[in-house]
Amino acid sequence: MLNSANQPDLALVAAGFASRLREAGISVSVDRTARMVNAVSLIGPASVAELYWCVRIALLGDIEELPVFDSVFLSVFGSDSLKRSVTGEVQVEGANEIHSLPKGDEESGHSHQEPKTSTASSPSSSNSEGQTDLGQFGLRTMATTDEAFSQRSLAEMNDEERKTAEEIVSAFAMSAPTRLTRRSSSHGMRPSVDVKRTVRKAVRTGGDPVKLITSGHSRTQRRVVVIVDISGSMEPFAQLYVHFMHCLSKAIDSESFVFATRLSRITNELGTNRIDDAITRASEVAKDRFGGTRIADALRGFIEEYGRRGMARGAVIVIASDGWECGDPERLGEQMRRLSLLANRIIWVNPRSAAKGYQPLTGGMSAALPYCDVLLGGQSVAGLRELCDYVERSAR
Repeated sequence: MLNSANQPDLALVAAGFASRLREAGISVSVDRTARMVNAVSLIGPASVAELYWCVRIALLGDIEELPVFDSVFLSVFGSDSLKRSVTGEVQVEGANEIHSLPKGDEESGHSHQEPKTSTASSPSSSNSEGQTDLGQFGLRTMATTDEAFSQRSLAEMNDEERKTAEEIVSAFAMSAPTRLTRRSSSHGMRPSVDVKRTVRKAVRTGGDPVKLITSGHSRTQRRVVVIVDISGSMEPFAQLYVHFMHCLSKAIDSESFVFATRLSRITNELGTNRIDDAITRASEVAKDRFGGTRIADALRGFIEEYGRRGMARGAVIVIASDGWECGDPERLGEQMRRLSLLANRIIWVNPRSAAKGYQPLTGGMSAALPYCDVLLGGQSVAGLRELCDYVERSAR
């Protein structure tokens, strides 16, 4: 198993490795990258050979691309000792043919060994090279580079880097916030002795309460509502924010809205599994994208049509906007006050707030801030991960 103390961020490593494969000409989708993260997390490979099979099964779609895949894998995770642990004959159980990983240049005088036909993913060895801690080699090197990448502003990324950022976001572990309900269960929180059930159970043991039955309040998921500004000033961040909403909607019970000059609900459009199709369908609904910004009108429309009818009651509301309001800031403050009376928590994500020396001096931001529970940056991949943590912890 990987050493947890030295283990790098798996999502960053997966996105970095997928980017290397695409540079080599292998098409790797976001879904396959997320599948790699799930496979490695579930199996917990103890050797490079085991990691090889996890990554190969998750990412490789065409067997003809296998030589290129092997070359990239060894260039990323390889050293002399690691290459010896993974090179050699490997065979998938049930397959009819054996494939040899590409060998490096062999020193003169070394003899070739006979191929092994066992189903093990690496040849047996008397030393422990096959069980080398992956954190000591290419995994750690990639993680150092990708950690710096995760801090980069989305506005500074090119198309290829944005694709990598989307893969990292797709691999996020997202959990819903919870709340205590009035219903009780034997597995609930804050358990206490249930006298009625204990006495009823004691009838079977001659009136002697052999076992005390406890019960407590059960927990249920708290709804999460995400409202994203897709006006012109938010264009560098809008697509990844919509991608984030798509991933969130697949993981938890959430509602998705976008706005520029008017509010558009895109929850149903993001319901498809394919992110490209989801963004295309959402773009068809949001005709006003990259236009002006009317935050107050958008929030008023949300409260009147959805919020007061139950969607916002007790929910965690995430608003992603830079606060540039074309209308009267006082109207925005009034709508935020109304929203704060309905929601459990309001999280405002402003990518401009991460700038050094930032102060909420714009009229819209200064009017909205008093009604926000927390102000986050969200200008980078690391900022979106921080948002995930806040959403998960938003239970009170």
